[in-house]
Amino acid sequence: MSSSSHAVDPDVLRGGFLNTSPFVRGTVRGMLRRSWRDRLVGEFPQDGFTRTERPSGGPGRKEYRTDDLSLMEAGKEVPEGARHLTPLWRDLVTTLMSAESGRRSAN
Repeated sequence: MSSSSHAVDPDVLRGGFLNTSPFVRGTVRGMLRRSWRDRLVGEFPQDGFTRTERPSGGPGRKEYRTDDLSLMEAGKEVPEGARHLTPLWRDLVTTLMSAESGRRSAN
C-alpha cells in the first residue's frame, strides 16, 4: 500500500514533537491527509466507550469528563476496543503506534 493510501502523511508525522511538560503529548500539524478527514469524521466509532468523570471538588481542582475507547495496553492491541473501528480507523491507529513513525522530543 503506498503512503498516499493512508490517512496519515508519514513525513509530517515524523516531523512532529513529543512534548513532556507540563504533561506528555504529541504535537503534529497537518498530519491527516485532507482527502481522508471527512471519512474519519464520518466513520468515528459510536460504541465501546467508557465515560470517566471528575467533579471539580473545589478551587484549583479541574473538572473533566472523558469518553475513552481503549485500543492499546502495554504496546498490545485491545481486541475489544479495536473491534469498534472501521478499517480506516484501524489503519490510523496502526500508523500512529508504528515504531517507524519516529518521535522527537521538544522538551
